[in-house]
Amino acid sequence: MKRKMLVLILFLICPFIANASNNESLNEEEYKLISSNEKYFKTTNVISNVSTFNNEINDNKIILSYTTEITKEEYNSVENKDEIQPYGSSNIVETNYKKLTVSILENGSAYRYRAVLNWKNIPSVRSSDIITIGFYQSVKAVNVNYQTDYCLTTGVCSTLKDFVRKNTSTGAGAVFQLPSASNVSSIKNTLTLDIAKNVSDATIIEQLAVADYAHAIKKISSTDANKYTIGISGLTHQGTSSYFDTTPSVSTSIKCNW
Repeated sequence: MKRKMLVLILFLICPFIANASNNESLNEEEYKLISSNEKYFKTTNVISNVSTFNNEINDNKIILSYTTEITKEEYNSVENKDEIQPYGSSNIVETNYKKLTVSILENGSAYRYRAVLNWKNIPSVRSSDIITIGFYQSVKAVNVNYQTDYCLTTGVCSTLKDFVRKNTSTGAGAVFQLPSASNVSSIKNTLTLDIAKNVSDATIIEQLAVADYAHAIKKISSTDANKYTIGISGLTHQGTSSYFDTTPSVSTSIKCNW
């Protein structure tokens, strides 16, 4: 009876059959893309009691924030500029556009999961954001890497690699600071996980990677932003949801014999 219960639990975590193999971390150029999914989002924030300086919103109070999925055509038709409009006598509406992509890459017995958030226009509030990838408990993240690539209107581009890492049995993530310069023209946030098997004497026949992103719409410390959990339903804030927008998660999966 106990053996049957164990088999049932393992199949609920992720379908697999008996066997085993090892995972090694390989160079990026040795991987090939085997599965990917991308979605496009529009976030609208209505903000009151606003004062602005150098295009940064201060003393902000979010009246309303909502995110909707849009088409690739709508995303591409938007100009790459800030969209801030007056709303009544003392309020403004800010609209942000972003693309979230999740991918699974492979090389032999090694797998890599990746989440990339591309900003179409630069958000006025730039604080501690979060990017995560959730996965089945039949795998684990053995390396967690994050970087922010951004460019200025002057043409100078830079990479930031400082982040607060989180690695759990159901996913991994990063909390990081968005670049604060007033003349930022592009931002790309990338989370990469090297994946190893988390089951012994078994062959995994399905993998799932679920990317999620939370943008801070109010100033928040990295310590408070790090209060979240990760799973295959995305990231869940622990008492801090009012500080973030509501970008939906994006998933991709593969059938495999690993």
